[in-house]
This record gives sequence, structure tokens and C-alpha cells, in this order.
Amino acid sequence: MRILISRTDSIGDVIFTLPMAGVLKKFFPHSFIAFLGQNYTKDVIEACKYVDVFYSLEDLCSNSNPVEFLKEKNFEVILHVFPHKNLAVWAKQAGISTRIGTNRRFFHWFTCNTLVNLTRKNSNTHEALLNLKLLKALNIHSKFTLEDIPELYGINKIKNIPNSKYKTFGIEENKFNLIFHPKSKGSAREWKSENYVQLFHRLPKDKFQIFITGTSHEKEFITREIVSRCPGMIDLVGAFSLNEFIEFISLCDGLIACSTGPLHISAAMEKFTIGFYPPIKNMDPLRWGALGKYSENIVGIPSLGKNFCKGLCAEQQDCFCLNAISVNTVLSKLLEWI
Repeated sequence: MRILISRTDSIGDVIFTLPMAGVLKKFFPHSFIAFLGQNYTKDVIEACKYVDVFYSLEDLCSNSNPVEFLKEKNFEVILHVFPHKNLAVWAKQAGISTRIGTNRRFFHWFTCNTLVNLTRKNSNTHEALLNLKLLKALNIHSKFTLEDIPELYGINKIKNIPNSKYKTFGIEENKFNLIFHPKSKGSAREWKSENYVQLFHRLPKDKFQIFITGTSHEKEFITREIVSRCPGMIDLVGAFSLNEFIEFISLCDGLIACSTGPLHISAAMEKFTIGFYPPIKNMDPLRWGALGKYSENIVGIPSLGKNFCKGLCAEQQDCFCLNAISVNTVLSKLLEWI
């Protein structure tokens, strides 16, 4: 069976979709699994052992004849995990025999021939489990739990960084190599920089080697607010491509971050992982928590009522509730790890 999984949004969403490929390989061991995603998620998808090939959404959309492209691939099934109207139309025109989508998109009524009654809005079910519900359309009715997910990621096809580059990173075999990833490009509530500074100074340096990472666009802020105040911290902000960052995470022992792609990469790779979350429905761990054998999700404290964080915090630069997570709480967890 030739199956195309389409998930064309962010890295975190893609990671929570990869278990679908793991389940499909389990139930259809001789199947061929292709994954359609955005170019910037390619390295994550190609690191999954259950995915046979990656296809780029950007390349498909710029193709002079996307319908013919899909025809040539001879897909028998397409799973529209993230709805995309043009793709749904092309898949129908290409004659893919089983076209699966949710019944919550009106255009799926005319482009898909197998609809699943699935709503994500206001759901209390984790995103990874919601994705797996789509597999009912292929007669996969197993009741999966959050404990099943870590075994289904399959992120172990790591492309090695040349030795000449990662030898300079400063990873030490006799220490716990820990990554601070404080920013999220605005996609999530963030634990403030002062907390990372305090945590750095309270961690025993004979036991921890601390790295800090982020994008090149975040470098000025991170350098000014954190690195300049933490002598001995190894600054790797803007140093990596996504492929190299995946490799670097694989070489380290743990990572702490807010709810963003690197957090979920770390959890999926069975690293010790701490994620910070606001106490808001559909932003909390119940829906988006990091899922891994060694992951821990810490939720902020709504000290002034349950609606305070959703309201006033959203208008501030800092989330009061998320930043009520104390440095002591995080420090205790890190010391437990070693």
C-alpha cells in the first residue's frame, strides 16, 4: 500500500503526526509511507525511520502540473491530517482511491471519500492522539494512549555533523550536557530570561555543561539578556541548521524550553526534557505537552484566577502565570536527573 500523509504546518505539529507513520508500518509492514510537509520541516521528517520519502509542499504548489505529479506516485491513500484545500482537490483529480479527511472542513465533503468525525477545537485530547483517530478510516481501531506515543516516533535516522564541527561544541562526557532553548519566535509563552540566568548560576558546574541555542534572529536578545550574564555558558545561538540541531540534541542529555519544536524533538529522542506551559486550555500539556519517556511538563500558576492568564497575561510581554514557575522547581527536577 502506498500512503501519503499530509501535515503542512509547524515542526511540533509534524512531530505529533509522525506516530501515524509508526502505526501504519505496524499494521501494514510492507506499506510505502510518504510525508508531505513544508521545506523547513524536512529534516525532522527525514529523521523518522517510518517515513520512506519526504515531499515538499512548496515544490508541489509550484509544480506546473501537481495533479500529474501525484498520479505518477501511484498513491492509494492520502491522509489529510492538516487540511489544505488545493491539495484535497489535486488528490481527487489524481484519482487517489482512498482520500481521508475530517468532516469539519466543508471542502472535504467534495474532495474526500472517507470522512472521520473529528474536531480539534476545544478538544481535551492530546494532538498526537487526535491524529491517530484518522486511522480508523483504515480499520485501525486500537485505543492508543499517551504512553504508546514515545515508541512510535522513530526519530533515529540522524545525519551526522562532520566531526570537525561538533568537536568544538564543548560536550563533556563526564557532565550532564543541558540545552537552554529560551525563545520560541513568538509561537509560545516563554519563561523569562531572568529565570534562565538564575538557574544557570545555581546549577553545579562540576556536574552540568550548559549550552544555549536559538535562531540567528534571537541572538541579539539572548546575548544581551542571558549569555552576557552567564560566564561559562556555551553560546550556540544561530549556529545550526535544523539537521545539525537535531544531531546536537542527540549528542546532549537534556533540554529545557517552552512549547516549541525543539522541545518536542528532544522528548521524541528520549532526552530528559522540561517544557513550560501556561494554564490555558488548548495551550496546556493536556493538548500540546511534550511526550517522551523522560519528559516533564510544568504548568504555570494562575494566581489571580483561571481566566487571568488568558486575558491580562496575553497583553503583557511576560506571562505572569508561566513565570510563577520557580527556579527552585526546575532546579530540583534537574538535580533529580543526575
